[in-house]
Parts: sequence; C-alpha cells; structure tokens
Amino acid sequence: MCRLALFNKAGEKLIEEKYGFQRFLSDLELSNGGMGNGIAMIVNNKIKIKKGLAFEIEDVAKILKNTNYTWAIFHTRIASAGEISDTNCHPFKSGDLVLAMNGTEHWASKIAGSMGNITDTEVITRLTNKLKLDVKTLKNYNSVFVGFKGLIPFVVKSKFGDLEITYDKNTKGIIFASELPDVFKKKYTFEGFWGLNKETLLPSNVKMASKKSKIGYYAYDYDDDGELYSKYYKSYSTIAKEMEEKKEYDLSKYIKGV
Repeated sequence: MCRLALFNKAGEKLIEEKYGFQRFLSDLELSNGGMGNGIAMIVNNKIKIKKGLAFEIEDVAKILKNTNYTWAIFHTRIASAGEISDTNCHPFKSGDLVLAMNGTEHWASKIAGSMGNITDTEVITRLTNKLKLDVKTLKNYNSVFVGFKGLIPFVVKSKFGDLEITYDKNTKGIIFASELPDVFKKKYTFEGFWGLNKETLLPSNVKMASKKSKIGYYAYDYDDDGELYSKYYKSYSTIAKEMEEKKEYDLSKYIKGV
C-alpha cells in the first residue's frame, strides 16, 4: 500500500496555512511510502509529470509551491508489484489518462511480470486507455485511484483502502488524501467515483470520516480459492516509533521470513 493525494492550488495553500505543505507530504511518505515519489500537474492546459527514486520531498514541495497549476497529484510508493525503479514510480500516463493508485491488484501484477517487471498500476493505466474504458470502471477494483482524464481530475475509491477529504467553502480548496492531519476538524470520505463538477467540488455521497488511530494499514489479497481476505501491517513510521520507545534497533522480527 502506498500514500497519495489529489488537490487543487487552493487546497495546497489550505494545507500550508493549517499544517505546512512539506510536512504534510513528508507525513505521507513516512506513513507508507518512501520507495520513490512522483507528481503530476495540470499547468496551462498541459500535463506535467516528474517522478523518481531520488525525488525528495523537499524538492516535491518546492516544485508544487512554485508552479501555478490548477490540480496536482502526489504519490509516494511502497513497492508491491514491479521492481523499485524510477520508471515504476507513480503517476503513469497512457494517452490522455494519468493514474496513481494505492492498493495491489494481483490479477494485474501477474500481467505486469510478463511485460518487463512493470507495476500493476501501469498495466491498469495502459489497458484502460488502449481499450477506451470509462474511468468509472476502476470502481470494479479493490484500490484507490486518483488521476486526470484529459484535463479533468477524478478519484475512484472502492470499499477498501484509505481516503480522506477536506474542503474549504470560502477558498474552494479541496484535498483528497490517504491520510489528513488532525488539524482538519472536518474530514470526509466516500465510496465510488468523483469527477470535477462545476456545481460542487465535494462528492455527492460524502460522509464524515471515522476517527481512527493511523498505526498501520490493511492490504487485500486473494487466497488460492479466489476468496478476498485482508492482512494488517504496521506502517514504517509506527515501527520506527515503537523501536525508539523500546530502544530496540533489531529489525529482523518486522521483516517477513526472517
């Protein structure tokens, strides 16, 4: 599982005012990312993408704050399918579709292995574009997606995965993110598809997000009989905090197979 965010320029300024924009991005990376960062922006009716293993949060924040975009995507990766490389960092672009994902789609991972060790997200991006599928069909998967179709931002959230929303009606600032800091007192969530609507920025079916302790995340997989199940993992930041509190610096028990 990774961490991601979609926001408009007013949303960026809202984060900066309430919490600190670079701090917000850093929190996402520390939570469940750090294996490569990436951004996509709509600037002057064009898509600009920058990503890579050496794309540090400080540089991410600087570029976003100094660019007059309308909408932007941020993604920080934990590798599940595909090697850890610059090209496998999100977002991905195929035709007029830009996509970043939080989740693991194992059917796509199997295809990815035969396509040069790419990611499941890139497989989904290519297939959706090449087959001319409506982006609403992403609702059929078990992940969270943010993207641009043409120059229109969209979000797709299944019943699985993390996504919180905050919104300021005065500035029209909006942020969709895997996690939001608690300084935002009103946090919402929703399930389904959201595409930019001129009448309202908020999805029509939003509900208040439940308060929860962000100490880990659930990953979803299928067993040998095709049944969906979930497994709980502690986030890297939680493990680090526990180790520091216990003065324990042996990672072996946290690493699978050791």
